[in-house]
Amino acid sequence: MSFRVSWGTGIALTYAVFALWCTLQPTSTSQTLGYLSLSPSGQSEYATVYGGMQCGLALLFTLFAMKPELRRTGVLAAILLYAPIVLYRLISLTQNAPLETLTYAVAALEVTMLLAAVAIWFASTRHKRS
Repeated sequence: MSFRVSWGTGIALTYAVFALWCTLQPTSTSQTLGYLSLSPSGQSEYATVYGGMQCGLALLFTLFAMKPELRRTGVLAAILLYAPIVLYRLISLTQNAPLETLTYAVAALEVTMLLAAVAIWFASTRHKRS
């Protein structure tokens, strides 16, 4: 199994775990992330974004990992997804610190995923030119 397949599968599994965790334990996960309470509309939004969207991203990255012709597209998709997330995360960390421990852990995971995607992109570009 190539590194790109392992990386893509890892991203897919990460999203799947978060989707399940947030879907099965929405109160504890939302409170751990800093949402002290959610109205019914907030609960609906939380389930949709933290459950549904992450489940969709898990399926998308699974497809990218399993189809060789889509792996490079998957890496680019990850860069395009994580670059603005990391930018917004870093701004929010500086504006809102101190934050919950899980928020810092998620931020570290997002930065790691972005850096890995960028490294894979440049390594595969260099390999393609050789």
